[in-house]
Amino acid sequence: MNRILFLNIFFHTLLFPINNKEKSIINFIDARYSGDTTFVGKMLSEGFTYEHIPFIGLNLLTEYDGGNLIVTGFLNEDTTQNQISIGDTIHEIDNSLIDSLNMPLYGPADKPVKIVYTRNGDSTFSSTQLNLRLLKHSQNRVSFLEDIIDYNDNWYEYDLEIIDIISKKSKIFVYYHWEGSKIEAGDIYHLFAMELIEQEKNSNLIKKIQTLWSEKQFLDQFK
Repeated sequence: MNRILFLNIFFHTLLFPINNKEKSIINFIDARYSGDTTFVGKMLSEGFTYEHIPFIGLNLLTEYDGGNLIVTGFLNEDTTQNQISIGDTIHEIDNSLIDSLNMPLYGPADKPVKIVYTRNGDSTFSSTQLNLRLLKHSQNRVSFLEDIIDYNDNWYEYDLEIIDIISKKSKIFVYYHWEGSKIEAGDIYHLFAMELIEQEKNSNLIKKIQTLWSEKQFLDQFK
């Protein structure tokens, strides 16, 4: 994958020069987006966890299939509120067909959402009500490295701009801008990310990465 790494932290480095720990994290982020799982793997502890940004949504994993959604699993292990099972097909959400649905779903936690679905192997339509929930999703070391491979297979090139990086003891805060395209001269997609990276004190291996909420995610609950 083609890549360009920009360090847009000139004024920060004049006052606080980047130390070796911060340089290693910058190299880690660059390797992560370039698909270098060997380099990334060497910097992760065996008990590493990547904590995604918490979000409001339904506790369902699905795949699109011919205008419907096939339930493939649940994001969190707690499935007590789910009347829907793996293999069921979702046809409507809040009286809207899947193809005409505005995604993602907006609203506060506990907002009821009407689901029209059919059981796996059955053509009888049923309806139920699920509530939006605050969902927290995390990945272990193996899953994180697998996602890096998938990412590298799907993107043609990217630019990475480190906007700011600050470290204190075993914690590093980094703010960066990623932009990429899936084909040569294709559409450009953007991501601004803030991550809190925590290292083991003795080995300096990364034991946890936490992504942070944005104002937009907060405001989306009010739509």
